[in-house]
Amino acid sequence: MHVLNQDRELLVFPLISSVFLLLIVGTFVIPLFWATDFFSPETMSSTSNTFLYVLMFLFYLISYFITYFFNAAIISCAIFRMKGGNPNLKGGFEAAKARIVPILGWALISATVGFLLKALQNKSGTAGAIGTGILGVAWSVTSYLVIPIIVMENRGPIDALKESAALVKKTWGEQVAGNLGLGLFMMLVMIPALIVIPLAIFFSGSEIIMMIAFSALILYAVFVSLVQSTLTAIFDSALYLYARENFVSDGFSGSVLRQSLKEV
Repeated sequence: MHVLNQDRELLVFPLISSVFLLLIVGTFVIPLFWATDFFSPETMSSTSNTFLYVLMFLFYLISYFITYFFNAAIISCAIFRMKGGNPNLKGGFEAAKARIVPILGWALISATVGFLLKALQNKSGTAGAIGTGILGVAWSVTSYLVIPIIVMENRGPIDALKESAALVKKTWGEQVAGNLGLGLFMMLVMIPALIVIPLAIFFSGSEIIMMIAFSALILYAVFVSLVQSTLTAIFDSALYLYARENFVSDGFSGSVLRQSLKEV
């Protein structure tokens, strides 16, 4: 929050990312609906299966790339701020653009892993689904610092993954605790809106007030989501700096980071 308060324009990155993701969802929804017509028991064929799988994989790939690109921009600005600089949006875009090839490579790897895990989950029973879920969590933890490493060290996706796994061994406790803490904090922030606005809608009896309240709820939820995305990227940046350089930025507690550090 300290870093975000200094550079509130960082919220622009997840906002643009969300707009692009919505456009991608809209682009793929119609083809997916069209493809599912071929997936009834009567008309299922290997051709339609292949078409749907390719379409789903492309959706995974583009979505991952958009998310990683704008996260890279936030991380670049956040680390620049933590090191005493004064970042701007142009610099964040330029930093992400300069790493566009490894970011695309990492999106391809992530999309492949995510697609395969989803396919295994859909085709396995309960025990298989649990095992696939565990693999998914392990993958998320291991690859947690890949984007900061790509941004700051200009490494390829494979080398960044190896380095992320090594750094995560030092910081997995803080990583898990930090993300759980951010998630809990955002849930608490949403509680007033989830209580007050629905009550206003229910008791108002006015269609205009109901529309205004419902719109306010949507806008508030979107804003909270943008803040959470930005804070998560800032936290990734702080965790990377601490794991790589033992660097503690203003706004973060060195004693808490040290106490949270886990060696495995």
